[in-house]
Amino acid sequence: MSRVLSAPAPAVVPGARAPNLPGPVPVLVTGRIASGLVALAVVLFGALIGLGSVADTLTASFVVCGALLPPAFVAMTAALAMRVEGDRRIWGGLAVAFATVYVVPCTTCYALQIFVVRGDPLSLGPDLLRALAFAPGSAAFALDMVGYGFMALSSLFLGLALGSRDLRGLRAANLVHGALFLPTWITPALPFPPPGDGPGLDAGGVAMLAWCLLFLPIPLLAFRSFRDTPRGGPQGRPPGQQRGSALMTHPYRSTSIMQHV
Repeated sequence: MSRVLSAPAPAVVPGARAPNLPGPVPVLVTGRIASGLVALAVVLFGALIGLGSVADTLTASFVVCGALLPPAFVAMTAALAMRVEGDRRIWGGLAVAFATVYVVPCTTCYALQIFVVRGDPLSLGPDLLRALAFAPGSAAFALDMVGYGFMALSSLFLGLALGSRDLRGLRAANLVHGALFLPTWITPALPFPPPGDGPGLDAGGVAMLAWCLLFLPIPLLAFRSFRDTPRGGPQGRPPGQQRGSALMTHPYRSTSIMQHV
């Protein structure tokens, strides 16, 4: 006969990690690189919008929003979700899931603009090109808004997940951006004025610049949060706690002792 005796798991210190789990250094490095790339993409996108009134910058803006921003945003969200503790982890997981969903429609939209609409290699008719071109009322515009709605939804759940006092500013920035998820999904159904032919930005350009200013604090605050020595001591461990301590046990892991009688 055999029986299993389960020893109670040691007390868990908030922020501690299991010895066999990835250390915080990969999270810090990934988070800093990803948040820096997100901030760079937003700044470039805003600059390209501003230059759009004097030059054709659509292709460059499609590359920035389709190739640089989506993967960097997913990596930044995943790195931030790794810092979530306790029951809030479910919200961090949903934030990563919705960030991943955001990638699909947005990259599809911008790939269509770059490879199909801009060059028109298939010699599509004007009606089909008009439906695929990125403009209010088109299928591409609706697809893009669906994607950015999921991006805002990801920010909303990430804001709910971040509970540390050190991350209050980042939490607030995510919650503010997250509140846009429903208006973003409704936007394709709203009437838009026709694009202006004169110099300056039209209503769509102003709206995109406003989004850049609203969203930019998130990657900037995220970059700042991924500092080399988090509060609490080196490697993010509370003072006095060393690597391999019994307190650094995964909260869902217990020790089992097999005894054979």
